[in-house]
Amino acid sequence: MNDPDWRRGFGLIGEHRLLFELQIFTSQFADGAKLAAAFPGTPFVLMHCGMPEDLSEPGMAAWREGLKRLADQPNMHAKLSGLGTFLRRNDPAHVARIVRETSPCFGPQRCV
Repeated sequence: MNDPDWRRGFGLIGEHRLLFELQIFTSQFADGAKLAAAFPGTPFVLMHCGMPEDLSEPGMAAWREGLKRLADQPNMHAKLSGLGTFLRRNDPAHVARIVRETSPCFGPQRCV
């Protein structure tokens, strides 16, 4: 997502008034935030709340920090879906935790 040729092509998304579903891991959040900042007219939807894959406390702390960085971009939205992907099951407590931490960052108007 940092390649200049890729970004040139990516610009067509905004020109065609489309949105972009961004599926990235915590380690890619900084680059995702920079991408959204570089294309402020393009709506972004962060898939699966950024797919928190490392559920240890340090892993979740990094996810939270990165999530806030993404939410700082007004054109970024969060999709509350697939929240049990890395658990390989639907765990209501886990889903509630992710939603509780994501929704205040983005606000209800930017959660889908």
